[in-house]
Amino acid sequence: MESSSQRKRIVVIDRQEHWRKLSVQALTEAGFLVHAVDSYEYPPPSSHSQNGAPDLVVLGCARIGLEEQALISRILEQKEPLLVLSTALSWKVMRALFLVGASDVEDKPYDPGRLIEVVQEALASTASRDNYKAVEQEGVS
Repeated sequence: MESSSQRKRIVVIDRQEHWRKLSVQALTEAGFLVHAVDSYEYPPPSSHSQNGAPDLVVLGCARIGLEEQALISRILEQKEPLLVLSTALSWKVMRALFLVGASDVEDKPYDPGRLIEVVQEALASTASRDNYKAVEQEGVS
């Protein structure tokens, strides 16, 4: 088992209590350090920054409305990798999320095993970004 300083830090944001609890339990059992948030206030008041920036922010939502758009913008302004899990997204909305900088967009899994797979895939994709994509997303200094 990795030490707590090496374990990946995940922030789970979701207003649906059942899914939030399922996520925390599954991800904690898989070895992640998990901080769950039930509101769209970001960064959360009990700031995750004392433990460093999260390795991944997971937003679970039913749809992408104005509140979700504002939250996504705040997360991406922090340059934090974002995984959006939703119950109902059209391809057009998914594409728009990728274009604004989301690391991954998936259907919201209710199976703990599938959730862990999706999070691991998102973490792997953010760790192996090629230089072109990093420059494109972060800009040239």
